[in-house]
Amino acid sequence: MIRILTFVLVLLSAGIAHAADAMPEFKQPSLNYKTMQSGTYRLDPSHTNVIFKISHLGFSQYIGRFNDIKGTLSFDANNITNSDLSVSIDPDSVDVNHRVLEGELKGEKYFNTSSFPDITFEATSVKQTGPTTGIITGDLNFHGVTKPIQLQAKFNGGGKFPFTGTPVLGFAATTTIKRSDFGMTEGIPLVGDEVAIEIQTEFHYEDAKTMN
Repeated sequence: MIRILTFVLVLLSAGIAHAADAMPEFKQPSLNYKTMQSGTYRLDPSHTNVIFKISHLGFSQYIGRFNDIKGTLSFDANNITNSDLSVSIDPDSVDVNHRVLEGELKGEKYFNTSSFPDITFEATSVKQTGPTTGIITGDLNFHGVTKPIQLQAKFNGGGKFPFTGTPVLGFAATTTIKRSDFGMTEGIPLVGDEVAIEIQTEFHYEDAKTMN
């Protein structure tokens, strides 16, 4: 028994050592966007989160997310205001960790995904407000209605993805909308009208052959 245990421990130690050898050196992302690669980037869905928060009877902020997100960023490091952003979300991918409620949200009273299969955002302007902050103004098409919104954006940092060497840009953004502005009024005021949206995302340079 002792021999078996020793053998297992040796194997585990060897595996951990091999994994450590395989790990690339970590380099802190740069906050200087001017040193980043200009060009077209695509959103990495496995490292993107779009979270929404809405009041539930005033007792708590109910939290949900979307799991199917696509996007393209045209990034100009020399003139950030020339950058452009396009994002598409599948509302059928709504996730609130409750299957019955998810089915209700996809129905006619809320997202009505059969009639409105896409949520889109198309940037119309980018304004820099600080070394790593800015306002992205654009048109949000949601529930069949298009209205301008502003994203309070922050550049988390950029650099080379350590496993592939691909240029990567990371961002955070927040905004607040009223769902009634987009024709979704079911449940108000028991379920809040204001929806707080929080975004964390990574964009990989489009020439990349792989994304991890």
